[in-house]
Amino acid sequence: MDTAALEAVAREFAQLSGDLTHDGTLHEAAPAPDQPSGPCPPTADPVLNVGQKLTNTVFDITFLVSNGNLTACIDSQHNHGFVLAPTGSWSF
Repeated sequence: MDTAALEAVAREFAQLSGDLTHDGTLHEAAPAPDQPSGPCPPTADPVLNVGQKLTNTVFDITFLVSNGNLTACIDSQHNHGFVLAPTGSWSF
């Protein structure tokens, strides 16, 4: 994926989550004062297993996990998304 495409995806997700300033630039992330620095601790959050998917019906976005450690995100409203796989990753 080229840099412009990565920036576009990051900007879209940031816009959806409200992380853009009024002029469209990304906020600088500041460390939380009560959090230790260093590597992230292991998560206890549930993960999707092979064959499972998570769908956001408001934005018509689906995340799924498939065989071969393939993970995909599909935005059906805008007909684009990305695929992450050990054999290669791409966006569309």
